[in-house]
Amino acid sequence: MLPPRAWLRAGRLALFGDTPVLAAGAALFAFLATVPALGAIASLYGLIADPADIAGHLDGLDAVLPHAVVQFLIDQMSRHAARSSDELGITLGVTVVLALYSARSAAGALITGLNRAYDVEDERRRVHRILLGVAVASATLFGLLILALVVVTLPTILKVFHLDETDAGALLVWPILIGVLVVSLAGLYRAGPAPRDHERQHLWAGAVTGSVVLLLASWGLGLWVERVTDYEVLYGALASVIIVIVWYYISALAILLGGIVNAELERADEAAAVAAEAAAVADEAAAQR
Repeated sequence: MLPPRAWLRAGRLALFGDTPVLAAGAALFAFLATVPALGAIASLYGLIADPADIAGHLDGLDAVLPHAVVQFLIDQMSRHAARSSDELGITLGVTVVLALYSARSAAGALITGLNRAYDVEDERRRVHRILLGVAVASATLFGLLILALVVVTLPTILKVFHLDETDAGALLVWPILIGVLVVSLAGLYRAGPAPRDHERQHLWAGAVTGSVVLLLASWGLGLWVERVTDYEVLYGALASVIIVIVWYYISALAILLGGIVNAELERADEAAAVAAEAAAVADEAAAQR
């Protein structure tokens, strides 16, 4: 359990120094990966289903994402899905490559941020780091796709079991979402940072912290956009783009905060071990007198 001073230090590290800069870099590359990733999903969707149904199927994402972000996703996917079947088939391969390239850069920024949090030098080979970035990016894109499918198809599943008129959907979406986020972040904290010398590596405390902060920040951003600030007045046609980038930014900060919490726990364990060893040496010296 972290003392209050350690929590304050974790918050300070997450909000100041290099962490916000790395989170901003991750957000930018994540946004650059979003459009080709949506193009790939829309291309695949258009090959197996009616593109006109995209908007209706994505409405379920309103439960977990700010409305402006969902509308941006719908607009982009509808634009890609409006192409012919031949164009969709060709676009699929190109957009997957572009999405992975940009997502790898976003993953690289997050991994660098985690290395800073754990205060370790990444001595892994460049090829290893590139492959790790691609693996993290691929897992992230795949996880987001699975999560979107779960959220989108849940209303249909509930309707089959005659639960669509109850609050079962709202009760099921959040545990599923939190579970996927926690497991995904634990995997990132396990594989992302460079190897460390700590005997016990903390994963789950940071994963839970990062997931809760990410969801609360997403909810807060949605309320802020809908009820406090009119982004369309401030940014005009760029409003949706700005909101998506801001959401990516706070998400990256939440993920890095989870890594910082894990790092603080490991430092606390190390300090406790050093103190215990010093106490044992002192006791042994006292016994020999």
